[in-house]
Amino acid sequence: MRADGTQPAAPNDLPNLPNAYPGGLGGGFSSWGPSGWVHNNWNWHDVLTYVQGSHNIRIGIDVDRQQDLDNFTAGLDRPSFSFTNIVDFAVDRPASQSGPIVDVAAGSTAKSLYSRVLMLQTAPFLQDDWKVNKKLTLNLGLRWDYFGHLGTVSYGPNPLALFTPGTGSTQEDKIANGSMLVRGANGQVVNNTLWRFAPRIGFAYDVFGNGSTAIHGGWGLYNNKIGDLSYVDGIRTNPPQFANPSISIYNAGTTLSNFSYGPAPVALPDSRLHRASAIKSTLMVAW
Repeated sequence: MRADGTQPAAPNDLPNLPNAYPGGLGGGFSSWGPSGWVHNNWNWHDVLTYVQGSHNIRIGIDVDRQQDLDNFTAGLDRPSFSFTNIVDFAVDRPASQSGPIVDVAAGSTAKSLYSRVLMLQTAPFLQDDWKVNKKLTLNLGLRWDYFGHLGTVSYGPNPLALFTPGTGSTQEDKIANGSMLVRGANGQVVNNTLWRFAPRIGFAYDVFGNGSTAIHGGWGLYNNKIGDLSYVDGIRTNPPQFANPSISIYNAGTTLSNFSYGPAPVALPDSRLHRASAIKSTLMVAW
């Protein structure tokens, strides 16, 4: 299955204008386009059935390959300005600025922010429909959901770095000793592999043995897939490749000359480090 979409550019010269949010208006003026994305999903489901006496055994596998290709350069290389009130907006006195995204190595506004997210999930399973006797049938199943390293993220040919905790006896020490690292050879989202067994059991009981009245029941564990937007949006512009500068008049020593919109913005590192090392798949219990 393929899904794609685009967000068109604003008319006339508006695509070249920054985003502005004057206080007191209840909104602002912003533009994200032109931007586009493509999602490709390949699914394969195969089952082998074997009947032996009172057992109907099925062995199979589900394979889900997902590809998310996004080009959000136009939205990420545009700065955003906030103003305390409409008067400050009129005289061009911003209170804060965030962005545009900076290419750290080049020392200028980042270009070609084309991200690629690849995911592969597999689930082999085994099910036995066992007719115990004329009245009772049991449905016994076991599924192994394997999510691998959740996915890989890269910008063009360059794998994206993620904050990885370091050594230490406390969480504070691990954060203090942490660093931005590319996980694996291709930018894995998590170092460990994510998987979980999902057992299921059900029954059907023919009360009178003539098919007129039956009682059904069942229980099972089900694992939900994790959508890539749950982690990709927060890490698209991670250092050391990129930086998301932010500045405010409440920062000591800040003057209006520090605010900019041009090919070489003031590259103040964003202090927020996005971590994706403790992600777990969602578990659902069904009766």
